[in-house]
Amino acid sequence: MAQKSIYRSSEGKKILLNLYDKHLSYLKEPFEDIYINTRYGETHVVNLGRKDSIPLVCLHGGNSNTPDMLTSNVPMIKKFNLFAIDTLGHPGKSDETSLSSNDLSYGYWLLDVLEELQLKKVNIYSGSFGAGIAIRLATIAPEKIDKLSLFVPSGIASESMKDKVKLLIPYIRYKVRPTHQNLRKLCSTLMTRFDKPRMELLDAIFRYMNINPKMPRPAYDGELDDLKAPTLVMAAKNDILFPASRVIPRAKEIFPNLVYTEIIESLHEPTEKMYHHIHKIASDFFVNNLSDT
Repeated sequence: MAQKSIYRSSEGKKILLNLYDKHLSYLKEPFEDIYINTRYGETHVVNLGRKDSIPLVCLHGGNSNTPDMLTSNVPMIKKFNLFAIDTLGHPGKSDETSLSSNDLSYGYWLLDVLEELQLKKVNIYSGSFGAGIAIRLATIAPEKIDKLSLFVPSGIASESMKDKVKLLIPYIRYKVRPTHQNLRKLCSTLMTRFDKPRMELLDAIFRYMNINPKMPRPAYDGELDDLKAPTLVMAAKNDILFPASRVIPRAKEIFPNLVYTEIIESLHEPTEKMYHHIHKIASDFFVNNLSDT
């Protein structure tokens, strides 16, 4: 049986793909489109940045896409050779195949992508849903990872159902009356960035997509014991999905080589000021031997 489309209509899909191209063009950075066949479907990768620098594999958040992540991470484009991957089953240019968040499928998918890109050992820069995918790769192929950077990550600690309920009322309000004001109220529980491209994207996602609320499950005890890569985890104090109070203690239990942790003053999505701090810390981590000490 064919999978249900992630889009509610062909017109909605067209609108989201047009926004993808428009928002990517706002970066005014030269890039290369790469299409890769994997065991789960065709995957789109945007390669941009400094070709003579350290390669970074970038994994975006859930129900989002590569241009949105890149918009928040322009300084990383200036410093590194980025391979920004559109996650399968999310509103980018990869196939619509929806993978399970409970098994290791995302890890095998990402492994296929890296093999096709001929990246033997990689540095990973990932957040939210994308961090959970990176952890799946660390589970099945830990030898592929040189350094692992995770911010506001899924895949470490379970979500709080009590906190998720707080999203339900503004979501219902927006579905009943899909106004700009109600959209902002809904998103204000997660973020503080409300520029025009971001609001265009969010409005289109909530209007035209079948939202997938499932995040990658937390790693099991012992699942990451073979991971030797230095690992960085930055979690947000006021994250309604993955608060630092749960993420950091659990990260210390499951990562064998956790070299840096930090609790940032932020909602699920960092503020612009906090992103500057993340970029500095992540850059030091990838270029030098950053640690808590």
